[in-house]
Amino acid sequence: MFALDAGSGAEIWRYEATAEIRCKPLLHEMMLFFRDVRGKIHAVDSREGSALWLFRTDPPEGFVIGSSAGVGLASGRVLAGFTDGLARGIKLLDGSISWEADLSEFTPEDSAHGTQKTDINTTPLVIDQHTAVFASYKGGIFALDPETGSILWRRSDMTQASGMARDDDVIYVARSGKGIAAIDLEGSRVWESEFTCGTLSDPVVYEGRIYVSDSKSGLVVLDA
Repeated sequence: MFALDAGSGAEIWRYEATAEIRCKPLLHEMMLFFRDVRGKIHAVDSREGSALWLFRTDPPEGFVIGSSAGVGLASGRVLAGFTDGLARGIKLLDGSISWEADLSEFTPEDSAHGTQKTDINTTPLVIDQHTAVFASYKGGIFALDPETGSILWRRSDMTQASGMARDDDVIYVARSGKGIAAIDLEGSRVWESEFTCGTLSDPVVYEGRIYVSDSKSGLVVLDA
């Protein structure tokens, strides 16, 4: 992770994370938060690049990590989902666990994989200080209370989510292999657009259109 002078591009500091970083960093006051592809969450002093704390969990046996999911921030907690099926609220100042929510218990049993843990593989979408939305690939969409981790609502039918975006009162969910779905802030369906696709990125909403990159087709644009 690098900090550069905005005017000249000169390097101010660099921080060695020991693993590739694919997510967007999150800046809060004088703290910078980001995640590496092995699932570790780094908290860094944004002024000098020194480490403040590091949070890590071990993935389930046989699970290969390569995630580009980032973190969210609400109610004094860093929010993230993990390959072990747990959503976690991590205390901002010291990196200790505030709460854990096991979303894998809502995953339907699969005859081929038994009760395999659910991968929470997207960046949490913070609606406000009272609601954050998590997406698990096999378990669907969950709205959690960022302070306690309690489930506010869920959509078990919205599986295979690979990215989310919000525009006003609508959440857009990119579903790899499925298409794009739009739901309101209470989880109710607005519309669904199904089309042939591969892995979809986080959608970007701009002036009434949704832009999403597709590993099969390139750029896909929809009317929001």
